[in-house]
Amino acid sequence: MAKDELTIRPAGPQDANQLAALWSIMAKQHHGYHADIWCWSDDAEHKWREHILKQVSDQDAVVLVAEAQAGQVLGFVHATVKQTPEIFKTRRRAEVWDLVVAPGRRSSGIGRKLMEAAMKELARRGAQDVMLYVALPNEGATRFYERLGFIRTMCRMYMKF
Repeated sequence: MAKDELTIRPAGPQDANQLAALWSIMAKQHHGYHADIWCWSDDAEHKWREHILKQVSDQDAVVLVAEAQAGQVLGFVHATVKQTPEIFKTRRRAEVWDLVVAPGRRSSGIGRKLMEAAMKELARRGAQDVMLYVALPNEGATRFYERLGFIRTMCRMYMKF
């Protein structure tokens, strides 16, 4: 794909179905990592679609899509900016919730372009730093984020009752 054929733009309500379909691919991938932790409701894709519809109009959220010339959404990033508790020096922190690139389009620079655009927008909105979570088995994603300058700082742990 030529460089000029890809557009990074804010997501809108019209993108919800394509974003939900991409999110569902990511959800299945995570389910494969650990089925007891990454277990989704039967209508998770529908609920996530409703969630992202709210997020595209939320002033604290950044939802960007990578769109091909033909209008197909090839990936998206979803992040928010929040005020931190006063105990932190960083007063506004961004959190990346989702970065999904369509299978077959991964390792083509789309994820990098989405993250660079998102980080620029998050900084414009006053974020002083950004954090995200990566599934431990997803070593490719970990290496990707490290190449962007992220550092490992903690391990998130779960226990089911």
